[in-house]
Amino acid sequence: MEYLHRPTCSKSREGLALLQSHADLKPFNFSVRDYKKNPLNEEEYRHLLAKFRTVDECFKIEKIIRMADLKKHGLSPCQSESEWITLLSTHPDILQRPILSSDTKAVLGRPSQELLRLV
Repeated sequence: MEYLHRPTCSKSREGLALLQSHADLKPFNFSVRDYKKNPLNEEEYRHLLAKFRTVDECFKIEKIIRMADLKKHGLSPCQSESEWITLLSTHPDILQRPILSSDTKAVLGRPSQELLRLV
């Protein structure tokens, strides 16, 4: 599993602490990826969206966009998923966090307890 993390985000730190404490009780492996330092490329975003859709077939990419950050950067909402993916790959800070993904599924940790659905 991979945890998409932003160390400066309190929710992301909270989610990481929850996973680490849960791993002490029920061991499982996950890697931590600071997606600001090591951003996802467009293909990785497509795979991530497919993983979200195995949990929720009606999943919309807008669920993982931080609209406040979008506006802060003077960016406009996109019309298509392809445009959103391009925008995310060039502005990773607009990605909602935290996100935990397995080989086949992904969940947004809002609230943090949602992360435990994959454990």
